[in-house]
Amino acid sequence: MASQLKCRIGDLAVVIDAFNKCNIGRIVHVVGRCTSDSPLPPSFGSLSNFDWLVQCPTLLTWDIDGKRLRRKRGPVPDFALQPIRGGGKHQQEQQQQEPEYQQGECSKQLMLLCLTFSGPIAIVVGL
Repeated sequence: MASQLKCRIGDLAVVIDAFNKCNIGRIVHVVGRCTSDSPLPPSFGSLSNFDWLVQCPTLLTWDIDGKRLRRKRGPVPDFALQPIRGGGKHQQEQQQQEPEYQQGECSKQLMLLCLTFSGPIAIVVGL
């Protein structure tokens, strides 16, 4: 099962799926595997549905047994996370496949993208 997990201990990850929609988009740090001896309050109950113990600088929200919990550290299933990594084999392959542009052509492509995109644009630098 471990080979099927997307995240690894130490990863930064984005929450991409959550019962509490306010958690979606949060950046978390994967601090360890979620096991029966994980240092969590008993209020989390059974941890069998969770893969990772994560930590976030802001509060995350869980609904457990009809109670709302807000904590900076807690359990999350692997399917709900998208790891943020750079410099891996996938990124190197993608860079080799990107087309090369003539001078000025790239800015034209970016301008066309901005003109045709109607939603908010988020740029992440240095991750």
